[in-house]
Amino acid sequence: APGSVPSKAVVSTQSTGKGIQKKKRTRMVYDEVAKEYRPRFGYNRAGSDKEQNWVVEVPENGDPYKDWLGEKGDKKKENVAKNELQRLQNVSKRVKGQSEEINQHVKQVHKSTASLGKFQEKNKNEKKAKEKGKTRKFAPVTGDSTGEKAQNLALISKIASGGVSVNKDKAGDKELGATIKR
Repeated sequence: APGSVPSKAVVSTQSTGKGIQKKKRTRMVYDEVAKEYRPRFGYNRAGSDKEQNWVVEVPENGDPYKDWLGEKGDKKKENVAKNELQRLQNVSKRVKGQSEEINQHVKQVHKSTASLGKFQEKNKNEKKAKEKGKTRKFAPVTGDSTGEKAQNLALISKIASGGVSVNKDKAGDKELGATIKR
């Protein structure tokens, strides 16, 4: 019937009779300008360089016989290489920062034990943790008391000489309150 669409079976028998074969087109095509395989369609497709860079402005004092298009491509490649180098530096900084952060966490975990990490196993690359803050030094309870006696005498002489102001009423009230509580 005129205007009707032939069925797939009829089309396939006709095409095989004529020697027509179904062939899938490849996704990648060789680009002569870029001298590499590129996708047939879409981003960074083959032949896209010819479409985009078909004219380049030449400065008034510039050499008209110079390859300005090639120079533009070289600048682009330099920028890409520079960006890649910067990206790699950023990755190395991030990894280094993460390793320092992990070391700080390990030190904090060691110090959170009662022994302050004295008996914790250390990694082969781990440094000994520096103790931060001031540690209070107490005089020994037993033994020679001459140091304590000298310290107390120095305090009494300082108070007696008037170098330190003492509120005697407040001190007396504290003493009175302490004796009442006993």
